[in-house]
Amino acid sequence: MVANASSLTCQENLKQWGGFLHGLAHRYARSADSAEDAYQEIAARALKHFRSYNPELAAFSTWLAVVARSLDSEMRDRRSRTISACSLSSAGTASGDGSPLADLIPDPHHIDPEGQIDARDQREAIRQAISRLPNEEREAIRMRYWGDSTLGSSERLSLTRGLATLNVSLARLREAGP
Repeated sequence: MVANASSLTCQENLKQWGGFLHGLAHRYARSADSAEDAYQEIAARALKHFRSYNPELAAFSTWLAVVARSLDSEMRDRRSRTISACSLSSAGTASGDGSPLADLIPDPHHIDPEGQIDARDQREAIRQAISRLPNEEREAIRMRYWGDSTLGSSERLSLTRGLATLNVSLARLREAGP
């Protein structure tokens, strides 16, 4: 049984809750190595912020889980902001097929006849689908995508903004199918 956390030092608490802490670290980490790093970081933060722990508000395990979750959130934010840089002329590839990365970036001046045909076919399919909609929904979609905005659409059709938005959403759902 674990002793009252408030009567123990942080180090003593961490010793008693070490298995729990390892479990948290493994849950949030991507690999065994990063789990060990996470364990060390969570323990360091717990030591640093132990004075903020109030046993009347939460159990030590809950407080420790919050410390771990906070670290996990920060790590995720850091990973999402990290941009990996690589030279476009280097041998490193995005696809792994040996092509330099610069060769994988499409040339904006290149004309793709098949792509143009596909785009034309898609526009025609959209035009036909819109023509099958009830008049009110058809007008709402036309004004929303080729005119002004939902607010302008609703005013022109004498609808509330919510109803105009609903008409656009209903049309999207019908076209998406089951």
